[in-house]
Amino acid sequence: MSTLTPHDQAHLAHVANTMDWATIAAVMQLLKWTWYTTPNRTPTSGDLRDEATARLGSLIREARTNGHHYATLSTGGLEYVVTTCPDTSQVLNLYCAFVPVDCHSNDTQTYRIASHE
Repeated sequence: MSTLTPHDQAHLAHVANTMDWATIAAVMQLLKWTWYTTPNRTPTSGDLRDEATARLGSLIREARTNGHHYATLSTGGLEYVVTTCPDTSQVLNLYCAFVPVDCHSNDTQTYRIASHE
C-alpha cells in the first residue's frame, strides 16, 4: 500500500493542526538553527509543518513494508515514530516531537586507552 488512506490523512492532519509550529519556529530562530533545505534561514512554521507531515507520510509507507510495523526518524530537531497494525497495516500511532537538545560525548582519551589494551 503506497498511497496514504483517508485514515492516514486524518492522522497527519491531527499532527499538523495540533503541534505548536510557531513556538517551535521561534525557538529555532532563537537558537539560529537552519536546515540543509533552508540554508541561511531558520525554517518557518509552515516549513516545519510541511516537512513533518511529509516525513510522517514516508514513515507510514516504511512501517507498512519493513516487516517491523513501525518506523522512526530523528532529524532537524524533530523526532518521528509511526506504528502500524500488523494485521491490517492501519496506522495506530503517529508521534512527532521537537527535541531542542541533543548531547553526545566522545572522550577520546578513554577511547584511546580502552582500544589499545
